[in-house]
Amino acid sequence: MTFAFRNSRFSSHVAWLILGVWIVLSALFMWRGFYSDYRLFISDSSRLKVEKIPEFGPQSEMTFLHFIDTDCACSRFSLPHIDEVEAAYPSIRHVRVTRDNVASIEREFSTLDWAIASPAVAVVSQEGLLNYYGPYTDSEICGKGDSLVEIVVQSLESNKRFQWMNVLAYGCFCDWPVPLVS
Repeated sequence: MTFAFRNSRFSSHVAWLILGVWIVLSALFMWRGFYSDYRLFISDSSRLKVEKIPEFGPQSEMTFLHFIDTDCACSRFSLPHIDEVEAAYPSIRHVRVTRDNVASIEREFSTLDWAIASPAVAVVSQEGLLNYYGPYTDSEICGKGDSLVEIVVQSLESNKRFQWMNVLAYGCFCDWPVPLVS
């Protein structure tokens, strides 16, 4: 009977140990899968060198350049929100920039070597000026918080012209995969 009691106690300790290890491993997996991409919009590894905000020449209409890296885990939050933005502004031209089509888009918009993170949006006015580049909202996840895109569009529609590189945001971002010119 003493042996059975000790064996039961041993089994209980092993079960708690296994549960503890499982909890720790689950927490590490969750952090790696969800929180590891939460960072500043411009990470330490980014090589942002914008001496002059780009100008692209006159456009036929206001254009949104949606920077999307499908290999970035943050895309799971941004893609539904990008669809909502496109539906909310049907009169604005929308161009999705991915690692696969960036070369063809650069033929029209010159170089995009200033792009530093994904997901991101660039708003190019009809005059060909980059009026905004940065995250879609002021929240940590696309689709939550106040829409920065809406603020920019309203300002441009009321003829308020500005250029805003919003690189101080914090949220779910990945480095833009296209090599940047140093």
